[in-house]
Amino acid sequence: PDLKSEPVRHRLLILRTRRKKGVGNVRVRGAEKPVRRQQAANEGKSFQGSTILGSGFVLSPEGAQRLVDKDQCNSLVLFPYLSGEDVNSDMNQAPRRWVINFRNWPLDRNKIPPNYSDPVASDFPDCLTIVEEKVKPTRLKNKVKSRRELWWQFTRPTLDLYHSISGEKYVIVASRVTKYVVHAIVPCNYVYDVGTNVILFSYQRFAILSASLFDVWVHKYASTLETRIRYTLTDCFETFPFPEVNDDLEKIGQEYHQHRQAIMKSRQQGLTTTYNRFHNEDENDSDIVKLRELHIQTDNAVARAYGWTDLSLEHDFHETRQGIRFTLSESARREVLDRLLRLNHERYAEEVALGLHDKGKKKKTTRKPRKTKIGKGKKQENGKQMGIFSEK
Repeated sequence: PDLKSEPVRHRLLILRTRRKKGVGNVRVRGAEKPVRRQQAANEGKSFQGSTILGSGFVLSPEGAQRLVDKDQCNSLVLFPYLSGEDVNSDMNQAPRRWVINFRNWPLDRNKIPPNYSDPVASDFPDCLTIVEEKVKPTRLKNKVKSRRELWWQFTRPTLDLYHSISGEKYVIVASRVTKYVVHAIVPCNYVYDVGTNVILFSYQRFAILSASLFDVWVHKYASTLETRIRYTLTDCFETFPFPEVNDDLEKIGQEYHQHRQAIMKSRQQGLTTTYNRFHNEDENDSDIVKLRELHIQTDNAVARAYGWTDLSLEHDFHETRQGIRFTLSESARREVLDRLLRLNHERYAEEVALGLHDKGKKKKTTRKPRKTKIGKGKKQENGKQMGIFSEK
């Protein structure tokens, strides 16, 4: 049948039936064809944090508090500012700094579109004065025209990220340059630095991203910076063929997260220090032993979600290019990579047949962006961040 004339669900069933029968099957061996394909199913689920281009936007918590004490309305443009270092080193993955964010608002009301009713930067003169004094002089010297002309805005505000998480409670984050590929669950009311990867939240997705199967994929295809991994979404997340989610992944994802948070809180340690202990053969404290057990359960749950019940993962302390790690055996890692790569190509072939990779096709978004209207001094709508100083 003509696949494009069939409903999407029917087309997928036809393709998968053909593949089982060997019709149109994509045969890929990891060693022979290591090229990964973008997965249309992953579009709109991950984002790089904002590029602010101007240290003058950044404030200490005390500086942000003084601005709010001066004028409560300033809370509308003040946000906790999460960096990759915060993700890895703070025991709560909490921001240490704040940032002034005028979003994509005009500078003032002299040049605004007809019927424009949202705020403008000049509605917040205390904050605008800081940016004008500390950011504008450098921006006016920038070779890029938009950076000079829009000096009060972040150079890459990633509005699609904040539209996508509007109304949600949590996101999954990870540092883009990191010793360990680890993910954390944090609130949605932050501005996320360019050094962070931000991923739409579910405990199922958190479990998959925490599993060794995703870790070996990232270590295979990510670049490096000195001794650390450069975890880029285009190379690692957008190409990863996720399994079907189920209740087992929800349960183990939640249990893994809660136990790990309890470790960091009781030990007053961040993620990097926690995983230094996790991968240390001489570390046998009960909290870390249990974390390893939960890690094994997570890996097994993810493998089952793929239907790989025949796969022996052989968890132990193994030698890797990064040193000794508590992970899968070398043979298991190779087998996982081969299977994931094969699945990556099979999924891509399905998506091509559905027309999801046609040139010129607009990229899908998870949620239609919604316009936020905020009058000066009014509460924010659509669940968007007002700043936690907005209520006393």
